[in-house]
Amino acid sequence: MVKDGSGSATITSGTWLNSGNIVVGQGGTGTLQLDGGYLSNAAGTIANNVNSFGTATITGGTWNNTSSLNIGFFRNGTLNIDGGIAPMAAIAPMAATTTSTVSGGLYRNIRVVSFLH
Repeated sequence: MVKDGSGSATITSGTWLNSGNIVVGQGGTGTLQLDGGYLSNAAGTIANNVNSFGTATITGGTWNNTSSLNIGFFRNGTLNIDGGIAPMAAIAPMAATTTSTVSGGLYRNIRVVSFLH
């Protein structure tokens, strides 16, 4: 979304089809808020670099990662699912500072891969 800075995206309705990857927090601070609608991408990464902080929160709608979702590739990544639907091919918590919370909605994952740094 934004490299070496701060950025956010909020989706409340409609469709965002991305044939590539989505990165939330690439050398800076990124937030993704999905309150409704449909988001689809290949791979997703939350907090991609050493100085990255990323948070993705799903309260409604669907976030479909057709490949993997890497959380906290090197640093502070957080995934919160409070509602909605989050089907993912694989989820990979990557660092000791990774947090995932599911308190509502539907979370479907085929496999969990762990490569803690």
